[in-house]
Amino acid sequence: MKFQNILLALSCGLLSHTFALSWEQADEKAKTFMSDLSESEKIDIVTGYMNNQGSCVGNIKPLPRKNFKGLCLQDGPAGVRFNGKLQPPGKVTIKYIIINI
Repeated sequence: MKFQNILLALSCGLLSHTFALSWEQADEKAKTFMSDLSESEKIDIVTGYMNNQGSCVGNIKPLPRKNFKGLCLQDGPAGVRFNGKLQPPGKVTIKYIIINI
């Protein structure tokens, strides 16, 4: 049983590495996706719709012309829900400060 689990874990690791994009590729893909969106489509992506209805805490509208099926957003155990404040993790804050100095 342990051997099968190890084999499965190694296979998943190899497959994820094979299909993973580099940061540069992912950045280019995002720029291409966003390049011809209208202002209202960009606003819809970041604000969502039908918040707190059904099984989703929030939804991102689908964009059929871009073959984007939308997202159902959920809270996890550490989710911020409808909190008015959010503190970014310390390492993210420090990296942002260092990069922008």
